[in-house]
Amino acid sequence: MSATEDLLLVAPHLHLFNEVHTEYVRRRTKHCHEDMDCEELYTLLFRDIRRHASVYVHVLFQMNDLYAEKCSVILCILAHILRIKGKNEPCRQVLDLLDGTVLKVYQQRALLSSKLRRYSNNHRRRPTKQIQRCKALTYKVNDVRIDIHSQPGGVQTTALEALREACHYELEQQFAFEQQKWLVVLFSIVGPSYEQLTNLDIQSVHDETLWQALLQHNRPSSAYHVELGKCHGCDRLESTRGEFEECSNCLKVAYCSYECQLQDWKKSHKKQCCRHTDHFVQRKRPLSFVPWI
Repeated sequence: MSATEDLLLVAPHLHLFNEVHTEYVRRRTKHCHEDMDCEELYTLLFRDIRRHASVYVHVLFQMNDLYAEKCSVILCILAHILRIKGKNEPCRQVLDLLDGTVLKVYQQRALLSSKLRRYSNNHRRRPTKQIQRCKALTYKVNDVRIDIHSQPGGVQTTALEALREACHYELEQQFAFEQQKWLVVLFSIVGPSYEQLTNLDIQSVHDETLWQALLQHNRPSSAYHVELGKCHGCDRLESTRGEFEECSNCLKVAYCSYECQLQDWKKSHKKQCCRHTDHFVQRKRPLSFVPWI
């Protein structure tokens, strides 16, 4: 494929990327690029990359490393927003795209650039800024990956792999105690001497021991911890926080559907709802259902 054909192929995707990135930069100058209302904007880029992964990987990302870097940054923020909103499944889809395509390509490009620099005349012993940015971005992705996969439905091996990488990064960057988020997971395993552990020591910790320490640390203190509701009729768990509608009379229970709410009303909730609301007995009216669309 010629350079002209490549440009024609990538043009609409490059245009979309530029629009999303321009808005991202504008919001970043106002320190609102991680606001919850950014989800719709960043999702446009996520869907386009997922549908046309080969165009992004084999054409756009090969044109300039910055495209892979900026796409990784935006998708990382999107995963962070989705996790806070309790949208676990969409968050996992974004992480899968990062792991399998975008961030993976960026890591490979950053490593290649580092090797080329090593053999150039401008060789320096310290890592390049690109490598530093890549490691910092990987750490942020691991932060979300640990939390999402330590929740029900997550993959234990993925969470532990991300945890070990995050601990290694915190050791490498010599994080102060107040900056450490994942090294302290090891406190319950080895005690106060956890700060003296090497990367080899972290890798040698048994998986089950590390998993139990992570669960103990993550449940009460995770910044992303979200309590999902349960249907009072069938006990089905929400996939997203606030997905189920509450009883409009007592506001004490929630339901996954109108049918489930109606069945539970006839079965038991009619009496329970009367106890929750004293004024219900005076009005003598049935429960007003929220219309389902």
